[in-house]
Amino acid sequence: MLGQDEKVVITGAAGLVGQNLVHHLLEMGFSNIVAVDKHEHNLKILSKTAPGVHTATADLSEPGDWMDHFHGAKCLFLLQAQITGTNWEVFERNTVRSTELTIKAAKDATVPFTVCISSSVLNSVAHDDYVRSKKLQEEMVTASGLRHCIVRPTLMFGWFDPKHLGWLSRFMERVPFFPIPGSGRYVRQPLYIRDLCKVLAWCANNQPDGRAY
Repeated sequence: MLGQDEKVVITGAAGLVGQNLVHHLLEMGFSNIVAVDKHEHNLKILSKTAPGVHTATADLSEPGDWMDHFHGAKCLFLLQAQITGTNWEVFERNTVRSTELTIKAAKDATVPFTVCISSSVLNSVAHDDYVRSKKLQEEMVTASGLRHCIVRPTLMFGWFDPKHLGWLSRFMERVPFFPIPGSGRYVRQPLYIRDLCKVLAWCANNQPDGRAY
């Protein structure tokens, strides 16, 4: 069980999951949170909405001072990943290489537990650069020797969703009709982002080593 004053590090903290996870942890009483991401604009939003959180702007695909933030941390939430792109190089850099350096930082700092956020697409028929990079990310974490668990959420919705259901909901507010392409035979059950945050907090507190959910 993590103490509320113990240090936790969140990499890729400025995205949909990170923004909501930070606020969920604050609501749980955690007071020593380090949020690391390369998206300066989104980190500024996080700083304004969660002023007690220490933010660090850094490119995780390059070694740097950001690795020093791992010292003394009791849990790492590994969130970073390239979501979209037109070539493999951006996925290799922002998912694979960044994960390699994040693992190194966690091992050098002897962080006791890591929660790795992956994706349910690994269990689907999809095969693209995103899926390939997430598979490599999982394999790296599993082979790292770090005590860890892996969480594979499905399509998510909630505050700070810039695409997917967030885009669709904004589209619905602006137009008098809503086209639904396809046959309608395929059903998705989206996951509310704050419910995922509860799962991630449970993983951090219970530390189910080697499990994947």
